[in-house]
Amino acid sequence: MQNFDPQAATIDEQDIEARWQTHLRHRLRVAEQHFREFHPTIAGGTVTPAEVSQAIQSLTLPSPSKLAVHMARIRRKQGKG
Repeated sequence: MQNFDPQAATIDEQDIEARWQTHLRHRLRVAEQHFREFHPTIAGGTVTPAEVSQAIQSLTLPSPSKLAVHMARIRRKQGKG
């Protein structure tokens, strides 16, 4: 609400309703199908919360060494990274 701009352009609600029937509903359905291909449901689906947790933990990377941090800082100061 802090960024509310009363002067901003708006979309007429009747236009949204008309476009929902002709375009938006179909596009939402297609987008959901694409999403579900890569993000199967957890509740009632084939992926359990434990599997999600295990997948997240497997992505954890080890902390970089002090040398790697030092070299990254030098590169940043030199404008190379």
